[in-house]
Amino acid sequence: MHGQNTRKARRVIEVVAPICHDCNTRWMSTLETDAKSLVTDLATGKPRELDAADQQLLATWAVKTALMFDLSSGPEAVVPLGAYRHFAMKRRPLDGMWVIVGACVPTRPATGQRQPIWIDIPETEHPNVVALTLTAGCLMLQVIAHFVVSGTFHDNREHSRATERIWPPAKPKISWPPEEWFDWQAVQAYAASFENRPAR
Repeated sequence: MHGQNTRKARRVIEVVAPICHDCNTRWMSTLETDAKSLVTDLATGKPRELDAADQQLLATWAVKTALMFDLSSGPEAVVPLGAYRHFAMKRRPLDGMWVIVGACVPTRPATGQRQPIWIDIPETEHPNVVALTLTAGCLMLQVIAHFVVSGTFHDNREHSRATERIWPPAKPKISWPPEEWFDWQAVQAYAASFENRPAR
């Protein structure tokens, strides 16, 4: 399924979000250090297994990076500021978030794409779901965050052997890299693969 993205997606990640000094120099810095080896292995396509702890660490790093990417877009940002505070307190992906990992052919530098989505609300209102897709080398991550007050939202897409859900965790262990890889065209299509369901 291919959704219509009514806002221009930013292709290259330029994180200039205003982050408080304590967050940036304490737990976020620690998260970057803890995830560095894991992210490097995945981005370079190094074979390894991801156990439950690896999956949570990668999902947490993906959410942190995706939230910073969204926040850096200013008025185009979708995620409510309250979600950042809850994430800082829990230091793991929030309820209502999914994180997908996949492999892609490394033909671009680090990139980020955003798909705002409207579920059961008019498109004149602020979107209540967002899909944030990041790539770094061979690594592709997609963070889906929903803030649906009325109605429901589910990820009903058919996932191929190129992707695995790491949050909420679906398997105790995942082998990396997967059997199938995305090319750049497939990454772009996957980044915009949700359908809007606005209120009529």
